[in-house]
Amino acid sequence: MTTSPYAPRWAFYKRVVEESIPDRQSSILVVCAGTGDQRLLQGLGFANVTISNLGAATEDFSPYRYVREDAENLSFAPDTFDYTIVHAGLHHCQSPHRALLEMYRVCRRGALVVEARDSLAMRLATALGLASQYEIEAVARGSTGLRDTGYPNYIYRWTEREVLKAIRSYAPHVAHRVRFFYGFCLPDTRSASLPRRAALGLAAPLAKAFAAVFPRQGNLFAFFVPKPRTESANLQPWMSAKAGEISLDEKHRKRYLPNG
Repeated sequence: MTTSPYAPRWAFYKRVVEESIPDRQSSILVVCAGTGDQRLLQGLGFANVTISNLGAATEDFSPYRYVREDAENLSFAPDTFDYTIVHAGLHHCQSPHRALLEMYRVCRRGALVVEARDSLAMRLATALGLASQYEIEAVARGSTGLRDTGYPNYIYRWTEREVLKAIRSYAPHVAHRVRFFYGFCLPDTRSASLPRRAALGLAAPLAKAFAAVFPRQGNLFAFFVPKPRTESANLQPWMSAKAGEISLDEKHRKRYLPNG
């Protein structure tokens, strides 16, 4: 299966899907998606997949269904799909955090995100001009930018703490156990200028060696956010579920009363 000339990125994507979603019969919604996602998931044997993006379908996504959906405002009810997936799509949103929380809202079992990490190495590469802050070159060569428009989008890169803060804000009653993945691949230079391609070629061996020693400094990053099967599962130790109602545990509530 050929999904991209940059095989390490797609191999990383494939690995995190395999490790996060074991059941091939699971229902999956992929947001900000394209034919690469379709081919990868079909190759892995997933049968019940819905591909979505902002625009009308211009390519054949069979055997999967294609729907027009805004990742930042999904039309589906909570817990519609077993899993949600995005690969290199949240940084095209005006609010990547909102899109992440929408993915969490409409899934039953978990949300899988493959993006980029805001590491020290990536900040240095950006300062040296080896990595971009905005996808100007890609848009100039025909790719879409912010929300499927011609505006070059800011490349939003994540940290583990940002992920945890966003999910904990959305569902503070749950003790989340987010899983993080790290990897490295050489940057995509198809839309880069000749000087930048030359600089990246010289820096590539050092970057690869550095990422092997310090994997969190690599440019590939993914996280899987499991979602409890029920509202009463995986509660924080200071929460309780009685008669289907979730509330602050009585013991902890009394601790903070004036005469507790």
